[in-house]
Amino acid sequence: MRHPSSRGVGSVRAKLRLGARVRARSLGIAATVLILSASTAASAHDRPAALSAIEIDLHGTSACPGRERFDALLSATTAGMRLLEGEVLRVDVFGAGRGVRGVLTVTSAGDEARVRSFEATTCEAVLDALALGAALAFVPSQEAAAPPAPASAASRRARRARRADASPGVAPDRTDPPTWRWSAGAQVAVLSLGSGAPLVAAPVFLGIERDHGPWAPAFRVAFFQAGASLAVGSASAALRWSLARLELSPFAVALTDGLVARAYGAVDAGALRVSAGGLADARTAVRPWIAPSLGGRLTLNALGPLWLEADLSLGVPLVRDTFALAPTTDVYRAPGVVPMGGLGLRVALP
Repeated sequence: MRHPSSRGVGSVRAKLRLGARVRARSLGIAATVLILSASTAASAHDRPAALSAIEIDLHGTSACPGRERFDALLSATTAGMRLLEGEVLRVDVFGAGRGVRGVLTVTSAGDEARVRSFEATTCEAVLDALALGAALAFVPSQEAAAPPAPASAASRRARRARRADASPGVAPDRTDPPTWRWSAGAQVAVLSLGSGAPLVAAPVFLGIERDHGPWAPAFRVAFFQAGASLAVGSASAALRWSLARLELSPFAVALTDGLVARAYGAVDAGALRVSAGGLADARTAVRPWIAPSLGGRLTLNALGPLWLEADLSLGVPLVRDTFALAPTTDVYRAPGVVPMGGLGLRVALP
């Protein structure tokens, strides 16, 4: 058996872009090839399974030492390594005039085949180069075979924290300290104040809430007005409520990602102004309005800092004065219960 001389190995012309992996490993692999180039100890019957899957065809080059040499060199340079999942290697060796040409084809599922071509004056030199090129398709066994590591509890908490950055109560196990966030918005509300038809109001509000934690409390103050006109014969009365709502929500519950529910208690405080008309001695009366209430709210994250809201509450007026246009003609008395519902938009402030 003839061993490759330094001239034979040096005459190999690689028609290939070896890439970053060649530069990282070329010195170690080349040294191994020089040390093992005189050995063909590996036999065909005890080849590793990964090597047996490599197709090799010598195409009639009978003087070539054959697969034993290729396997011995490749086995030595890929100990503890394996092919990437889905990769297939094929080796073809042809006679080329007075020299020998080898072609290495690497095929990956879904990718275009990568072809490397080598030429030398001896078959041994070509097989050495082919083994070197084939070794570049191998990776450490752990990298190729190990399944993706499951996400740690800390990484899961971090992902939930990013999704819930503006979602109060969504991630109570976040490790960063809770902070308070301001928000502002408006609603279109419908309420029944006992004046006949339901009234429409447009509350505007400013709030602050804790961004996460087991309780995630929130505070809000809202301002709104509502009015109604009542007629009794030729006389009339104009009613105008000017109210502020002070609201406290002790906790939030995340129903789904981006959908948060809150329960709250509130107090509507302000004044009711009643102005009489159509009377010779018309007067205006102003009376206090105080109504504690309980309610619930659903908020849905629409886009970034924008949240949609749906509100429903029931209030109980504590002051229930009666207003009359004449000694025997009552025009208005505050109801025992005030239902109120609304839809709105909230903006989380930075």
